[in-house]
Amino acid sequence: INAEYMGMQTAVPDRLAKPVVEFRRESINLPAMQRPSGRHCCPDVVPEGVVSIDWLEPKVTSRRTIVIVVPGLTGDSSSSYIRNVSLQLHNSGSVVACFNPRGRGGNPVSTPLLYSAGFTEDLRRVSEHIRKTHPDRPLVGIGYSLGSNYLAKYLGEEGDDCPLVGAVCLACPIDCISMSNHLSNSTIQRWVLDPALVRLVQQVRDQHEDVIREHQSIDVEAIRKARTMADFDHAAIAPMFGFTCASDYYRFSSAGLYLSQIRRPTLFLHAGNDPIINARDIRLDNFRVNPHLVHVMTEDGGHSMDWPMGWNMTSWSAVVIDEFAALTESALPNT
Repeated sequence: INAEYMGMQTAVPDRLAKPVVEFRRESINLPAMQRPSGRHCCPDVVPEGVVSIDWLEPKVTSRRTIVIVVPGLTGDSSSSYIRNVSLQLHNSGSVVACFNPRGRGGNPVSTPLLYSAGFTEDLRRVSEHIRKTHPDRPLVGIGYSLGSNYLAKYLGEEGDDCPLVGAVCLACPIDCISMSNHLSNSTIQRWVLDPALVRLVQQVRDQHEDVIREHQSIDVEAIRKARTMADFDHAAIAPMFGFTCASDYYRFSSAGLYLSQIRRPTLFLHAGNDPIINARDIRLDNFRVNPHLVHVMTEDGGHSMDWPMGWNMTSWSAVVIDEFAALTESALPNT
């Protein structure tokens, strides 16, 4: 039960007082684009859309690094786990750029495309935007859950050309079909966690239903009737990103297909008691043969691993991320 309680941190809305963070909002209007050749989990035409970066900039930047933070399933810069890591990095002198995808963080939605576990084009364009506007600063990516999956996929797609110098992926699904199966394997997953996730994504559907309804391949009534994440993804996300069923969406979105192509130092953090991802079933051969990858599994931590430690209730994962960002920067030339 303790593991499920930890997992509910990212599976239900925040109930505790959130850290106070004063972000500076930068909205980015992305133009429509054609799907790049060979790119999976991307519609033939990516419509225009709005994403945003919430910046947290220390008065004195003792580090060169800009850390791009990518949220989980229905997260954004208002989520407690995002604010915890942002404050940790900010207090250490890093500039933080929190990425809010389409339809999250108050971003308006004008076209029937949101985000998914494998859609990397918006993150790619945001990373390129940050690199162009801050050419002298190295970029490190941090992703949580669903966000960590498409961050890892992006790293692999870019390979040697990736603009990031390193990344941390927390609670990354690796294999989305395995995760989906795990959500139906036990009573807790089937009757508590999966329905909790469905309630969250149904809220997103409700917020943007008028626009989603414009998609020619989506049946909004079928989305409304979804009672599992697999049903929701089959009715909403699969057709939105050019797939005929949830299983194909899961297969082609999984970060595991791209681990061998990653060419930047990347730390994967999983908790052995993660109730959403069966981390103990993750195959480790990719991590053994790719010298750019490091895999760490803790005994506890739940799904987000944003679990407080010590008397000051500091987020354990935020401290690890902060240390990784510092070590990555120290290994760069001219630091």
